Amino acid sequence: MAVGRGEHMLFYASEKYPLEDSYSKYITEHGGCTNAYTSSEHTNYHFDVNTDCFEDALDRFAQFFIKPLMSADATTREIKAVDSENQKNLLSDAWRMNQVSTAALANLPLAILYLRVDFTAIDWGIRRILCGIYVMSFNLALELGYSGSSTKSKRIDTRQELIKFYDENYSANLMHLVIYSKESLDKIQSLVEDKFQEIRNNDRSFLSFPGQPCIRTFTEHVQDIVGLLFKYIRLLQQSGVSKWIFDENLLGIKEFEGQTDKVEPWYGTAYTVEKITSSMIQEWMLSAPNDKLHLPAPNVFIPTDLSLKDAQEKVAGLYYGIINTDSGFQVTVVGYNHKLRILLETVIKKIAKFEVKPDRFSVIKEMVIKEYENFKFQQPYQQAMYHCSLILQNQAWPWMDELEVLPHLEAEDLAKFVPLMLSRAFLECYIAGNIERSEAESIIEHMEDVFYKGPIPICQPLFPSQHLTNRVIKLERGNNYFYPIEGLNPSDENSALVHYIQVHRDDFMLNVKLQLFAFIAKQPAFHQLRSVEQLGYITVLMSRNDSGVRGGPRRVDLRVEAFLKMFETKLYEMTNEEFKNNVNALIDMKLEKHKNLREESGFYWREIYDGTLKFDRKDSEVAALRQLEQREFVGFFNEHIKVGAPQKRTLSVRVYGSPHSSEYAIDNSESVASNSVAIDDIFSFRRSQPLYGSFKGGLGHMKL
Repeated sequence: MAVGRGEHMLFYASEKYPLEDSYSKYITEHGGCTNAYTSSEHTNYHFDVNTDCFEDALDRFAQFFIKPLMSADATTREIKAVDSENQKNLLSDAWRMNQVSTAALANLPLAILYLRVDFTAIDWGIRRILCGIYVMSFNLALELGYSGSSTKSKRIDTRQELIKFYDENYSANLMHLVIYSKESLDKIQSLVEDKFQEIRNNDRSFLSFPGQPCIRTFTEHVQDIVGLLFKYIRLLQQSGVSKWIFDENLLGIKEFEGQTDKVEPWYGTAYTVEKITSSMIQEWMLSAPNDKLHLPAPNVFIPTDLSLKDAQEKVAGLYYGIINTDSGFQVTVVGYNHKLRILLETVIKKIAKFEVKPDRFSVIKEMVIKEYENFKFQQPYQQAMYHCSLILQNQAWPWMDELEVLPHLEAEDLAKFVPLMLSRAFLECYIAGNIERSEAESIIEHMEDVFYKGPIPICQPLFPSQHLTNRVIKLERGNNYFYPIEGLNPSDENSALVHYIQVHRDDFMLNVKLQLFAFIAKQPAFHQLRSVEQLGYITVLMSRNDSGVRGGPRRVDLRVEAFLKMFETKLYEMTNEEFKNNVNALIDMKLEKHKNLREESGFYWREIYDGTLKFDRKDSEVAALRQLEQREFVGFFNEHIKVGAPQKRTLSVRVYGSPHSSEYAIDNSESVASNSVAIDDIFSFRRSQPLYGSFKGGLGHMKL
């Protein structure tokens, strides 16, 4: 059995637990999550769950590898799911390069299993499915298909082929198991022996393929780059090993048309393979630019004091990053506290005395332009999420406008802008980890001195009227807004839908009601819309938070509403015990401690960034959950989420792929229901709508 498909098939059901999707349902209802992934040589299945349910969950998990069902109906559905997964990757450069690398190993068997099936008789309208599937712990060359080219050739029994593959290759000697639990080692060992002892051992041997052919990719300046590489290797050979480099390591296409002679069959990528000879290396080294290569200077940021203070958190290495935000820019520094301040002060000094280097500006400008130009190649679901944010956030700007301006910007423009940008500024800071309070205050004072003190201060405080906030559009109650748009890449056959239900502004009780709905509905939504109806490979139900405002193509839109009607029935039939179990599972998730300093800091910084400043959010929302009654929860659903609720506010963003362009034209020309509102122009719509208030800038929230 090919594991890429096995990731889906094994999760469905087993002889011991035959109810389809019962494993995922059990994990989700008990505060956990589950997934799987396949790399080039192995597949990894994993889950986490509340401690008191771990043994039952482990038993369900083990049955995948003992007696999975792999029913004919589920197999048929998963063929379409895997095709959907593959379709979304066909235009991805990363997937195409990975597949070329695989196919280019010409003297090896293909390290990938392809499934090729012709479904002439199936009414989905899918004529051909091509899906790349990696196999567990070893590589295999196999193609399942037809002899001859006739579309009426005899079809293989896909399910029997999968079962045969599973029986032959899923062997205990190829598997590894890691369990992390609060139980004793003896208890864990006993669990493993009890749950996993029935997995068959076929003594399946690991496959190995000796040899390492080299791949030559035709890119601009390839000879210069490779020549410099080997020059630097020679420099390292001559310099020997430097102790300080050793200590630091301890811590821490442009294609030319007509020059390719092969085409990778599944993604259609042109490439060529060429051996790199010693004479070619010498030629590249001789023709490489005569740059002065040298070893890097010793790193002054390597810590030598690793002692802990009162806080018990620490992060390995040192890192800094600068990103733009809605109203400014954000600087992050992470690492050992001993040299962290030196790093921060170095970054702050560079910002305060920022100089624009014209040659560097040109390189970065070109990179940024390419990033914007590549937006049209994003997957449709990413485009749908982008347009949803563009509609809802009044300070969001379209990438097309920014791309139009970028080519006209020069280094001189940036040099003039930086002092203007810094002339009025406001600082918000968060410091956590292995650091004393006095040290944190000293760091803040230093930054204030750099920017706000001195004979000619770089910055002046913002006037109250200058504080920028990204407020959120307040949709009108009772209206269903929809925004249809054709996908930006005509070569992409995929479509996407974001169905957003706007509920409320940040409030503890309303928050937990929405979170509980998402918690209960997430797994059934995935199972119904993705596993049963096969509407798309990427299917997610989640709560959404836009600056403190919370919320989650046409046929799919209708199926989403059909699911909500089906969920409504199940919600009304839910027993009080089932309701309490769901509430308690959500409480357990909220009471889980932060796993590391980065996760903890992310929680607190989100409160600061949004301006909500509810640092006791977890405890307050747990208290609200403990008070929540089932009738209140049902009332919340009836008011905000139920199909046809008079106070409901929805926004559907529909991105139409190339096969659905005719549907796009029809949907745009048809009349809409009285409570449906088509958004023709995003910015005219935004200007006509009221806004939620902002949590930023409230009394006492901002001061230096």
